[in-house]
Amino acid sequence: MASQFSDPFSSPKAYGLNKGNAAIIDLPVVGQGTVAVRAKVRESLSIKVKRDATESLHLRIGLGNISISIQDKKGEHHLDWSNLKTVDDRASLLNPKRITTYWLSIDKVNRRLRYGKHFLNKSMTLLESDLNAAMNNRYTWLEHSTYVDNAVDEDAGEPEVGVEEQPAEPSIAVLPLPVTIDLSPYIISQDKVTLMELESGQFTVPSNLPEACQVLYGNVAGANITLNDKTFTKFSDAIERSCSNPDGWCYQKLVEKASHVKDPLKTYIRITIGYNQGNSPGVPYVLEIWPKDHYSSVHDHGNACAVIKVLCGQIDATYYDSLLDGHKIGIASLKKDDVTWLSPQNYQIHELRNSYSTVCCTIQCYRYDEENHVHHDKFDYIDDQGEVQEYSPTSDMAFYDFRQQMMAEWLKSGGQLVD
Repeated sequence: MASQFSDPFSSPKAYGLNKGNAAIIDLPVVGQGTVAVRAKVRESLSIKVKRDATESLHLRIGLGNISISIQDKKGEHHLDWSNLKTVDDRASLLNPKRITTYWLSIDKVNRRLRYGKHFLNKSMTLLESDLNAAMNNRYTWLEHSTYVDNAVDEDAGEPEVGVEEQPAEPSIAVLPLPVTIDLSPYIISQDKVTLMELESGQFTVPSNLPEACQVLYGNVAGANITLNDKTFTKFSDAIERSCSNPDGWCYQKLVEKASHVKDPLKTYIRITIGYNQGNSPGVPYVLEIWPKDHYSSVHDHGNACAVIKVLCGQIDATYYDSLLDGHKIGIASLKKDDVTWLSPQNYQIHELRNSYSTVCCTIQCYRYDEENHVHHDKFDYIDDQGEVQEYSPTSDMAFYDFRQQMMAEWLKSGGQLVD
């Protein structure tokens, strides 16, 4: 799969980008930051945070164990595992068969260590240590640490014959800030958010999002971005009818799509709006139609940013930490007028599912970050056999033609375009 979602290496906030099995990189902010290593590690990964040659924090990750220890002038002290929390002991270990991002967050303000994989955010944390409890002020030198020392498969021999070799150049990046909080998947405009909502973190505001998401939000979040307008107040009803009646264009399109998948409910309709301008995977604006009980495969979004607004009905977005062998990390239930977002580092992989009683229509819009110079232009998804495949976004019909089709079907059924 494309890798921006799994690592911070395209971020303008990443410092000391390095390639190679070993690297020494200065911390951009003394005593804090997040170290990320992306590699296909065969046997061991070592991340050391140092002030000098005698004092270091050492994270060791192997095939069967993981440890965090402090080395100072008094010797080596392993942090008590009772101060660490994990969702799954095996989940924190190496993934030797595929490229994975491993990260270590050093938070000097809150005196907290976090270790995780894939996304660089709190929801991806696998191990956590409260240094206030663990260190008892013995290791305050960590607040003055200045550089990191990383090694991949430092003691490993040559790969066995017939075994796929380790990529020659693992990527290592250091970001200036630690992993502290996650932004909510729900967006609310600045003029509607309350102090209590800021306190709870239930919503985020557009200015907190990547610049590409801010642009997209400004384009589609307005009150006039809606299906039912004054010239066709029954547009959503017409779509519902077209999906549920055998004579409907939507029904027939879904039947056609069902012939290509194992489960006929694993289908939806894509109506494109506008043209592909080269800064998004496919046409940047898409009306997606999700009939009752229909759902998507687990998929990513080609390392693009996106904003999604629900125009009618309800839908659930379930988020995953990775495509291959991915674990669920959360769910957002979205109703009419709700707006959500995703970026290369947040909420990039999801499954959409309409488990509700009526059709759901969403406007999805995509845009690459300015720092993205690759433009993958494809979505990766998990097929019926559990394998990762590529999908080039296509169109089932242009929006103008689709609207005309729904008008014609609605009038033919005896309905009126307006109330």
